[in-house]
Amino acid sequence: MALVPEERAEFERQWCRAVEIGDPVEVSRVLDSGRRRAVLASQLGYDGYRRMLERAERTLRTGESIAGAVSWDDLKVELGLSG
Repeated sequence: MALVPEERAEFERQWCRAVEIGDPVEVSRVLDSGRRRAVLASQLGYDGYRRMLERAERTLRTGESIAGAVSWDDLKVELGLSG
């Protein structure tokens, strides 16, 4: 997997716990989560992935939208999906 180095230990911890519990649903959840993060890190590069996480954290912390972002309602109208 192409996880960023700082996420590898946490993935390993979650993986070991899921296997130890023996719950196939939890094993699948851990693998799916790791796969999604690895794909994003591969597509964006490690630095791009880190920037994405920083922007998301800032948005969640402050409630401020990223410059150029549109609301879901506005996007639905733009795509002709509203009512």
